[in-house]
Amino acid sequence: GNGADYKVELFCTELSNVAEKTKPMPAEFINAEGNGVTDAFIEYAMPLTGGLPKTAYLGNYPRI
Repeated sequence: GNGADYKVELFCTELSNVAEKTKPMPAEFINAEGNGVTDAFIEYAMPLTGGLPKTAYLGNYPRI
């Protein structure tokens, strides 16, 4: 799919309608090391999430 192909619908429902209705992530979305995601997942997720948050690292700061 493409960004224009996605839409969102928000509604309330009984928990029993959605509980335990999960699907495993397709293998092509998991990187070869098994510890991250592929570009295919990022392409899939971006329209759904509206963009992923930027991550920051504190590694450049001195330890106290």
